[in-house]
Amino acid sequence: MIQHNFETQDYNSMLEMVGCSMCIIDINGHIISANKHFIAMLGAWHDEPIKGKHFCTLIHFKKHKKAKKVFENIISTATCAEDCENTYKKTSLHKWKIVTVDNKILTIIANVTYIYNDKKEPNIIVSMIDITDMRKLKKGQRESKKILIAQSKMAAMGEMLGAIAHQWRQPLNILALMVQDVPFMYSYSELTEEYTRKFADEAMLQINLMSKTIDDFRNFFQKDKKLSEFKLTTQTKKALELINQLFQSQGIDIILKEKHDPLVCGYPNEIIQVILNILTNAKDAFESAKKDNNPQIKIAIYEHNSNGVIAIEDNAGGIPEHIIDRIFEPYFTTKPHNKGTGIGLYMSKMIIETNMGGTLTVRNSEDGAVFTLKIPLAHYNHNHEII
Repeated sequence: MIQHNFETQDYNSMLEMVGCSMCIIDINGHIISANKHFIAMLGAWHDEPIKGKHFCTLIHFKKHKKAKKVFENIISTATCAEDCENTYKKTSLHKWKIVTVDNKILTIIANVTYIYNDKKEPNIIVSMIDITDMRKLKKGQRESKKILIAQSKMAAMGEMLGAIAHQWRQPLNILALMVQDVPFMYSYSELTEEYTRKFADEAMLQINLMSKTIDDFRNFFQKDKKLSEFKLTTQTKKALELINQLFQSQGIDIILKEKHDPLVCGYPNEIIQVILNILTNAKDAFESAKKDNNPQIKIAIYEHNSNGVIAIEDNAGGIPEHIIDRIFEPYFTTKPHNKGTGIGLYMSKMIIETNMGGTLTVRNSEDGAVFTLKIPLAHYNHNHEII
């Protein structure tokens, strides 16, 4: 019970750090927690009118049945799942109209996923962004780009929240065991000064690990305001720190080979988003291929012809030749309906080629797909005057 309360409180803390509207829903569809952005979006001053309410009652009556079906399917999948230890599950994206406290109708993009609490019960996480004003603008390239960026960030947020939850599970379990051990040691008169000191040191170690995870999470979603010089290896390692435990739990081995440590200029957090997009696609490819024979991702970093290069290769079987030329197109996806948006790779290409003056390409190798990112070295970058 101690662990459950501690975990719930920390999920609430995470919700408050996220820059979009989010809420957590129980298996009956009732809202059990909501952050300040969600409360403000609904036009409420506090969470009392929202907490305990069935989420589907917020959705416009025209989409009410469809939304209810979505939640029923998610709960059905979650309660039937065999592997409750794998905290993060697949996300789905939806566009809904919701009704605020003062009866205004908002159009939102909602990212829906679920995680298991310490009782192995599924909780639904819904992260939302209000696109009402975007829809009122003239249909044009600028509006489309904003929506694409918002959708891409939402998809990344679902992945990140799952990774954070998974990385917190181990230190939470350790802290719970430590707390439960204290009454036992006290009853046997073994609560010594040395034991107390070791307890404090170990507890602070676990808390610092969790704090670092949150800092990484916050830094990832902090928008880069200007171009800066950064090393590709450093940013690649930051990306891997965010998802390593999640991939390990699914038996996916990531091997990093550093021939050089290229210094490039661009947007450091955006390069992390690109790497995460490509790795997530590889993870999904392993799931689709149902490949159990040593799923592996190799990442090589080196310099070539005045470019810093990141090559990401998986052994999931590759991309069918008849669609490989289309995978960077917006909204093109091979995933089932509501399982993918088809914008992750498109946004990745836009980030590398439009924002950083580089290239992002893909080809098939003997065992799988190879994505190659090339970014001009800082002292060769003529497109962006940072040097």
